[in-house]
Parts: sequence; structure tokens; C-alpha cells
Amino acid sequence: MDYQQQAGASVEPLPAGPRKGMAIAAMVLGIVAVASMPLAPLLTPASVLAAVVGLILGLSAMRAARRSPATYAGSGQAIAGVVLSAFALVATLLVAMFFIAV
Repeated sequence: MDYQQQAGASVEPLPAGPRKGMAIAAMVLGIVAVASMPLAPLLTPASVLAAVVGLILGLSAMRAARRSPATYAGSGQAIAGVVLSAFALVATLLVAMFFIAV
């Protein structure tokens, strides 16, 4: 018998809220990709990888939130992740092409 049962306290699990992990991860990766853009010549592969993964996670989170809104939340964060990731991907590739052409 553990301490809480001896003391007479009842332990109930917290109710699970809607899942937002993919949406938050997409937004964080989008922010990382945008933040690494000034270092494009040095971090182009890392920035492109973060942007692509953020884009995939964001689109997946948006689809999940649309299909079952009671289970998945964070569509605003997913949209932010998609927008930031797409912007970072396009901008990083354009800057990389500029440095290759010069």
C-alpha cells in the first residue's frame, strides 16, 4: 500500500485535452527555419530540412484538426507553421540560388 492510499487521498488522472503536438512542432520548426535564413550560405541544408519537416507536420496537423476537432487542436499554430515553413523554404532556396549564380 502506497502513501496516498494510506492517507485516504484519491488520485484521479487529469482529463486529456486536445492534442497540439504536431502543430506546435510545425510552428517551432518554421520559426527555426526563418531564424536561420540570415545564415543561408552556412546553414542551407539545415534550414531546408527544418522548413520541409515543418511544412509536412503543419499540413498533417491541419488535416487532423479538420477531421476530428475534438481530438486535435492547434489549427492556428499549424497554419503559422505552414506559412513560416513555406516562406523560409522559398526564401532559402532563392538565396542559395543567388549564391550559386554569383
